[in-house]
Amino acid sequence: MAKKEEKQLNVLRFIYETSHRNGFPPTIREIGDGLGMTSPSTVHGYLTRLQDKGYLFRDPDKPRALEITASGLNAMGIQQNPTIPYLDGPWSKFNPETAHRSPLPDNLIRYAGKLFLMRMTGDNMQKIGIFDGDDLYISQQNDAENGEIVAYIGQDQKVKIARFFRERAQYRFQPENNQYHPEIMFELTIIGRVVSLFRNSIY
Repeated sequence: MAKKEEKQLNVLRFIYETSHRNGFPPTIREIGDGLGMTSPSTVHGYLTRLQDKGYLFRDPDKPRALEITASGLNAMGIQQNPTIPYLDGPWSKFNPETAHRSPLPDNLIRYAGKLFLMRMTGDNMQKIGIFDGDDLYISQQNDAENGEIVAYIGQDQKVKIARFFRERAQYRFQPENNQYHPEIMFELTIIGRVVSLFRNSIY
């Protein structure tokens, strides 16, 4: 690959990675700062060449209106239709490489590489609109902020959904249903944070 083309793809990758991480594309200044370009005109030059190649669509009147095209994704070797693994058994046996996979919605693309899906079972979260049978999109992580909705491994070794609270020497996993009691744990067993859900029927 020619050095000039490699630099152009570095700009494209920076836009792609920043957009997925933040949920919106970077500004001209942020691109320059991130790639060590001191002149905004240099950044504009790269964007123009990427646009001429059909790798990038941009609105010159809006500083953040940068959209990578299908050709741009292909140029970077990125799968155009990303998928995420489905957890349908014990966490200890979960293998993202061999698990059944489902399409990743466009609005969750910034979580690509971190998400997995699981089916909600039970009514312990119905107070906040999470119902039995919902598919939950979970960003894999082993910690969370107080009040966040998480997936965790309960005392019975099953994956459960609850609202998380850190309390001195213990952790409280609080259901959103008054018929259920919180589960108190003394070890942090979080495996992810719920970021979205899908429901294929109306209740």
